[in-house]
Amino acid sequence: MNRQFGRRAFLGLGAAASVAVGGTTVGRASFSGLDQDFESVSVGGYPGGWRKDGATEQAVVSERSHSGGRSLRLKGGHGGCWEAIANAPIGGHPGETAVRFSGAVLPGAAGSFGCHDKRYARVQLRTDAGGGWSDGSNRTLLTMHRDGTLRAAGGGEVGTFSPGEWISYDITYQYDATAGEVTLEYEFDGGSSGGTTTVDAASWETDLSYLTVRSGDFTTYWDSVVAKAVGGGNQVPEAAFQFAPSSPTVADDVVFDASDASDADGSVVGYAWDLDGDGDYDATGETVVRSYDSGGEYPVSLRVTDDDGATAVTTRTVAVGSGNTAPSASFQIAPQSPTVGDTLTFDASGAEDPDGSIRRYEWDLDGDGDYDETGRIVERTVENSGTFDVALRVTDDDGATDRTRRSVSVGEAENRAPTAAFEATPSPPVAGSATTFDASAAEDPDGSIARYEWDLDGDGSVDTTGQSVEYTFEEAGDVTVTLWVTDGEGTVGSTERTLSVAEPENEPPSAVFDSSTAEPQAGETVRFDASASNDPDGEIQQYRWDLTGDGTRDATGQAVEYTYESPGSTQSGSPSSTRPARRPRAAERSLSPRTR
Repeated sequence: MNRQFGRRAFLGLGAAASVAVGGTTVGRASFSGLDQDFESVSVGGYPGGWRKDGATEQAVVSERSHSGGRSLRLKGGHGGCWEAIANAPIGGHPGETAVRFSGAVLPGAAGSFGCHDKRYARVQLRTDAGGGWSDGSNRTLLTMHRDGTLRAAGGGEVGTFSPGEWISYDITYQYDATAGEVTLEYEFDGGSSGGTTTVDAASWETDLSYLTVRSGDFTTYWDSVVAKAVGGGNQVPEAAFQFAPSSPTVADDVVFDASDASDADGSVVGYAWDLDGDGDYDATGETVVRSYDSGGEYPVSLRVTDDDGATAVTTRTVAVGSGNTAPSASFQIAPQSPTVGDTLTFDASGAEDPDGSIRRYEWDLDGDGDYDETGRIVERTVENSGTFDVALRVTDDDGATDRTRRSVSVGEAENRAPTAAFEATPSPPVAGSATTFDASAAEDPDGSIARYEWDLDGDGSVDTTGQSVEYTFEEAGDVTVTLWVTDGEGTVGSTERTLSVAEPENEPPSAVFDSSTAEPQAGETVRFDASASNDPDGEIQQYRWDLTGDGTRDATGQAVEYTYESPGSTQSGSPSSTRPARRPRAAERSLSPRTR
């Protein structure tokens, strides 16, 4: 895809054969080009004719390389905004001859970019590198931006990269004197197009002298730096490739091999592949591998580039069949050591189909050869001990099947203890009244309860047996009740509860009395007898008498005597109670003493 970034001022190649500087005519230097891979430079050395600038830690090293064994390392100085600059002489501009600038570079790792996040790795053209890093004019051809983008002249994005990984670049530079324009075409990593940008060309003060590579306060490794004129009788390379298998099917790994490609007057340096016919060259390398998700015919194109920048393309059709791969049956069993009575879960989630999906799961759970259960997960409760065969058969969406079989060993079940539980009615119990204890809620998970035993007074010994019993607590207060239940295998379970026995509700006494006469004479002594009074749930503790009807106590005791001195009418009563907390009852009677 081509990109236009618009026209802008560009200090490009001038059209004139010479330019005036300070009234002096300077002849244009002839373009000599550049081809440096650093393999002939000693480790720790520096390529001949190149000039250093900026930070001085610049040398050929063997620790990183894209091809071969050596690269040029440029390491800037942190914090000072100085850049490590390597100026490679190229002699001058080539006029209207197209030039291809290429190479490979590994920018610093993420987090180490730029001078205070302001400067980036660049490929530039310069007019002068003799007086210092800021002398002369320069124009950037390519910028590796700190945000991971590759920027063209003018700042437009032409690709992306990852710091810490190698980038190979090819930039074709073409000056058109008639249009006054410079056109730059970008490719990365052996054929991935970055598009084309066109910028205005203006006269430089002097001829081009250097191709510059530079770094900020991070480290870059340059594996090669090349500037060559395109053309000059170069022969186009021949693109050719083979693939295997020759009749692939879905999900097969197809190997594409371009080792048959050749260049009659040089070497093939770039291989780019369009493996699905969509027009994008999305794989690089002499050999690549691709698998296809569906059958059909796929046009596959190979574009090769020689060491002079010439390219050639060839296309072949790959017919991919819809061959099916059988599924793989697999299942798990839980629990892994079952006993009689356990429910086993058979789970076939681990079964898979590499080129589709499993449509049916069938089970033979009793080893009789019949697949009589279906489903990805099934359950079965085992009733007998022994070893059993379980088989699974899976079928994929193309009808292919696979089977697997496993043995299951089922042991005898261990007896499980019964669970004791009971209810008391009434709750809470009342002293003096019968309480019913019912253990029907007790249960045995693998059998039945054979015996119920009760400790009802908290002394630790068995008082009675039976599922339901009655017991009367004589006194109120807390008491511990224990129930033991025994199953048919002799295993015992128990429960213990503390019950609060309540006081019974008190009923009031009944007050009744007799008098020796109902109509006493003035001055006659009258005897009052309350022996007929009674308490239905206890004993009468006190007798109090009001003999004059004035509401005050005149006497106490079951029987009392009183002499009325004058005739008249009075109310006599005898209130009584069993305990201080009990409400007393009173009996009243009217007497009318008379004159003798």
